[in-house]
Amino acid sequence: MREQVDSWVRTGPNKPVDRRQIEDAFGQRELEQIARSKGVDRDQLAEVLAKYIPRIIDELTPTGQLPARR
Repeated sequence: MREQVDSWVRTGPNKPVDRRQIEDAFGQRELEQIARSKGVDRDQLAEVLAKYIPRIIDELTPTGQLPARR
C-alpha cells in the first residue's frame, strides 16, 4: 500500500484503499478482535477503516510531510 499511503501524506488527491487491503495490513485475527470488542462485524470495520484512514492521515499531514517527532 506504499503508493496509497504516500498519496495520503503528500498534498493532492488521496488514492483509495479497499477492505481487503485493510485486512491484509491489520490481519484478519486482529480485525476480528477489534470488531468483537466494539460489537461490529469484521467486514464492516474493515470498510470503515478503508474509508477513514486515508482521511485521517491526510488531515495529520497538511503540509505533505509527517510531523516531526518530539
